[in-house]
Amino acid sequence: MGYVAGIARTYFKISTTIHQRAYGAALLKQKTYATTSKADFYNYFKTTYPILIQRVPESIFASYMGVSLKAFKKIKAEHLS
Repeated sequence: MGYVAGIARTYFKISTTIHQRAYGAALLKQKTYATTSKADFYNYFKTTYPILIQRVPESIFASYMGVSLKAFKKIKAEHLS
């Protein structure tokens, strides 16, 4: 019973840590998203997570930002110029 209890405690600890980090990330996104423009949000995300921006399809990231793909491409073009 000690072995199983140890595994259960470890699992609980790991899942709690993952949940706390996800919750913290969600709060940070909400705070950042609510206080910045869409262009500033894109710039922040591109600066903070440059590899992720390259790997996520534009349509998915546009949806994450809450804008259409057309609006996202416009923001991206303005950022590049």
